[in-house]
Amino acid sequence: MQDLAIILKLIGALTAGWAYLWILDGLKQHVLLIPYAIAFTVGVVLVIIAAVIGRRHRD
Repeated sequence: MQDLAIILKLIGALTAGWAYLWILDGLKQHVLLIPYAIAFTVGVVLVIIAAVIGRRHRD
């Protein structure tokens, strides 16, 4: 379960970071940011879920 938490954290952090960079770039070019905002939210949620999983199985 600890491995799953680490993998989820990595995927979530990479997804959120990638989406954040695209949002910053999209603000300059005035493009539709909804898909990037959704990707950012999913990334953050994955990191939160991984933190909860890691905490529950550490105790």
